[in-house]
Amino acid sequence: MEEEKKTEEKKEDVIDPMIMVNKTNEAAERMENANLKREQLMEQQAQRETATKLDGKADVNIPKKEETEAEYAERVMANEVETNEKE
Repeated sequence: MEEEKKTEEKKEDVIDPMIMVNKTNEAAERMENANLKREQLMEQQAQRETATKLDGKADVNIPKKEETEAEYAERVMANEVETNEKE
């Protein structure tokens, strides 16, 4: 009786390699499709930015906001500050 339970448990623990291969292939295909979509969106965004710059409307009348010390500290902690140091 216990041997049957152990055998059943072992069968459940064993995963068919083809199932794993199929799942991996499906995941890879989804990633490839997502990357293609991302590239298309990036191209569209670049075209919009180019059109805006060519229209002469880029950065027009956009007031520069002075950054507070707290905002700067947040950017530093988030590692969003560019430095001129060469590594």
